Amino acid sequence: MDIDLSKDELGLVMNLLEQRCEQLRVEVRRTETPRYHEELRELERTTLALLRKLQAVASGIITASDPHSSHRSSHRPT
Repeated sequence: MDIDLSKDELGLVMNLLEQRCEQLRVEVRRTETPRYHEELRELERTTLALLRKLQAVASGIITASDPHSSHRSSHRPT
């Protein structure tokens, strides 16, 4: 799968994922149901993994191009 995002779009998605991770951390701490707790932890792990992939893409874009350019990046997940 290919996805074509501008730097602004990539930043927005990363910000949303960071916010969701924080919400999940709070929810994990508050839940007392073991099964739901584990479901939340798995969702948190998956969200963090996706965020790390996007951070790696963003890092490559920032170092490989002029920060003021309108360069668009295509990312193919592994």
